[in-house]
This record gives sequence, C-alpha cells and structure tokens, in this order.
Amino acid sequence: MSKESVEKWIEKGCDYNEGCNLFAQFGKNKVIARLFPGRQLRYEGKLKYELCKAVGISDMLEQKKEVQEIELPIKQDETELPEEVKMVTAELSKLIADRSKLHASMSAMEGNNETTVNDRKDLSDEIERMSNLIDILYAVKEAYYNDKVIPNINELFAKPAPEPEHTEEELPATITELKELKKSIQRSLSKDKNLLEFQSETKQKKANPMPESPKRKGIEKRIDKKIKKIESIDFKLIDLAD
Repeated sequence: MSKESVEKWIEKGCDYNEGCNLFAQFGKNKVIARLFPGRQLRYEGKLKYELCKAVGISDMLEQKKEVQEIELPIKQDETELPEEVKMVTAELSKLIADRSKLHASMSAMEGNNETTVNDRKDLSDEIERMSNLIDILYAVKEAYYNDKVIPNINELFAKPAPEPEHTEEELPATITELKELKKSIQRSLSKDKNLLEFQSETKQKKANPMPESPKRKGIEKRIDKKIKKIESIDFKLIDLAD
C-alpha cells in the first residue's frame, strides 16, 4: 500500500505538501520528516528521493545522480561551517542527548506517590524547556542554511543575570530558640538526604538513588544551604555560651 501511494503521488505530479505527509507516514527518519514541511525550495529533490527510498521504488533510486542532492543540516561537513553555526550545532546535539536521558529517567519512574509525582513534574518541565530551546536552535540553524544568516552567539548563549545576594537571615537571640531551630533544620536535612538515597523522605530497606536531574540538583543545593545554616547556628551557640 505504501509503494502504491507513492507511485500515485509521482503520477499526479509530486505535490510537495502531500509528499511531506507521505514521508511522515512511511519514512523511518522522523528527524528528516520534521525538516521537510515548508521548505520546498531547499528539499524538493531530497524529499522525492528519500520517499522513494523509504518505500523501495528502485527506478527512482537509479535516478539519484539526476536529483539535486542537498545535504541535510544535521549531516553537513562541520569543517565547512562558520564557528557560530558549529557552536549552535554542538549545543543542539547536547540538548537532544540530555533530553533523551531525561525522557529515559521519567519513563523509569514508577508509582504515583507525592514524591514521584513531583519529580516527574520537574522532569517534564525541564524537558519542555529543552524542547523549546531545541526548536529555537533548529530555527537559527535553518536560517543559516536557507538565508546564510550568521547566528548571534551573544544573544543565544547569554548567561542569565546573577541572582542578587541575599543578606544572612537573622538567627534567634536565645540558646533555646537556636537549639529548636537547629533540630528542625536537622529533621528537614535528614528528609532531603533520604530523597537523594531512597527517593523517599524516610529510609527504605533498599537504596534507590535519585538519578541525575534538575530535581536532584535542586535538593543538593537545598542540603548545602541547610548545612551552612546549621554551622551558623553552632557558631552563635558558641558565642552565647561564652
């Protein structure tokens, strides 16, 4: 059926948009399938060749030399690219790989307890952020291949403004209040450490370390802050004890 559909498409004159729909249906390379729509001037010959190859129409494959071969951006020789485009390409590849790892981590999550649901939501949000950035970089890359627009690296990879420094939170004035605060932070710290080791606020029989993810990094930062807060409390307790 797939071969007959493409043959009929050829007989009718190879409408580009219809060809894109056919390739999305029968083509195996989904990355290429996303690049074809809206780019007839650049990929018309490539679409016809790839579609025929996908369904096994040999007579079209024999005409390969007659088809204007335009290499897809993801396969172009990197040495021919401007440095700015190389940077975009490298970042794009890294983001795609990182997003794939997050997808795998999210798929491996089981259960619907509160911790798992929150972790899954954090991963989903990060995947969405990555996907939006991937779309932007794809568009920037296509702008170069289609119109030779050199990407503005300073805008694309601008570092976020540093967070304003916060003054140290004032600690209680009495020894009793300081000790109560310390115990409260220690209990919270223990829960965070359990989250990293067991993915649960309480200790479990078997370790189940939290995978590398934005959620884990957030908890690790939270642990560091709590440890520093406990140290500040200890110093003040020493001062009050003198």
